[in-house]
Amino acid sequence: GGRVWNNLRKHGSRHAVYPMNPTREEVWGVKCYPGFDALPEAPDHIAIMVPAAQVPDVITKAAAAGARSATIFSAGFGEGAGEEGLAIRDALSEVIAKTGLGVSGPNCVGNFSVEGSFVTLIEDRKQSMKRGTIALVGQSGGSLMALNQCLEGRGLYVDYLVTSGNEIGLTTADYIAYFAEQSQTRIIVVYIEHIADAGRLLAASRLAADAGKIVVAYKLGQSDAGREAALAHTGTLAGSVQGFDAVFGSCGIVRVDTLDDLIEVSELVTRSGIPRGSRLGAVTLSGAFRGILLDTADRAGVTFPSLAAKTEEKLKGILSTGSYAGNPIHGGFSLVS
Repeated sequence: GGRVWNNLRKHGSRHAVYPMNPTREEVWGVKCYPGFDALPEAPDHIAIMVPAAQVPDVITKAAAAGARSATIFSAGFGEGAGEEGLAIRDALSEVIAKTGLGVSGPNCVGNFSVEGSFVTLIEDRKQSMKRGTIALVGQSGGSLMALNQCLEGRGLYVDYLVTSGNEIGLTTADYIAYFAEQSQTRIIVVYIEHIADAGRLLAASRLAADAGKIVVAYKLGQSDAGREAALAHTGTLAGSVQGFDAVFGSCGIVRVDTLDDLIEVSELVTRSGIPRGSRLGAVTLSGAFRGILLDTADRAGVTFPSLAAKTEEKLKGILSTGSYAGNPIHGGFSLVS
C-alpha cells in the first residue's frame, strides 16, 4: 500500500488521494479515513488491498459511494486457494456484474497512464512517464515490469501499462478495445495466459486492426507444463498456441514465441511498421553472419530473393576481394565507393 501511495504522489496525480483504514486515524503522515462515507468527496478509483474474502463487500460499498473503477491487488481468488478461493471468485464476479464497476485484477501489481499522471504500481523504481506509442497489458505483473524497462532502455516509451491479473472484471479484450481508440497508441503489446471470451477478443483485435494498430502477443501455454503453470498463476486454463494462431492470426495479431521476441518485434514495428511480406535484403561484414542469416531465415520462413543480374554485376565492381554480391551481401571489411 505504501508503494502505491508513494507512486501516486511522486508522479503528480492530478487528483486527491485518500488513504482508508477503519483502524487508523493517520497513516503516512496524513489523515486516514475509516470508510467511504467519511471521505471529503466521492471517490473515482479505488486501490484495494484487503484479504480476498473482504473484497466483494468493498466493491459494493465503493460503487454505492460513486466509484467508477477499482484495482484489486489482493490474491486468493482461485489461484492455489482451493474451493474457498473459487467461492470468493464467484462472489466477486457477481458483485462486479451487479455494480458495473470497471475492475482490473485481482492478483495484479497495478497500472499506469502517462497522460493521466496516474501510477498505482507496487514498483519502487521511478517511471520515466514520457509519452509513447506503446500500450502494455498482461496477466503477469513481473513480466510487464521487465518488458517496460527493456523497451525504455531502447528509447521506446509505454503510454499505458495494465497488469490485468486474473481478469475477473475487465479482460485483455476490453483493454485492447480501449487502446484501439487512443490516437497516441500505435502498438498494443499483450501477454496472455487464458482467454475468457474468444468472441470479445476477436472483436477487439479487429477493432485495433481497423484503427491501424498493431497487436503483438506472447501466449503462455506452448507446452503442457506451461499450461499447468498458468493454472497455478491465475487459476485459469491456458489454451494451446496452435488454436490461438488459427483463430487470432487471421485478425492481425502477431504472436511471438519468447519475451525477447516480444521486445524485438515491438521495436521493429514501432520504428518500421509491419513488413509487407517475407522477402528481405541484408548486408553483413561477416561471412559467418551471412550463413547464420540464411539458416535463421530458413527456420522462420523468410526468404532472401536473388538480386537482379545487373545489380550483382555492379556490386562485384564495388565490393572488395572475398566479398559476396548475392543477397545477403557480404561486404568484407572494406567497401570502395
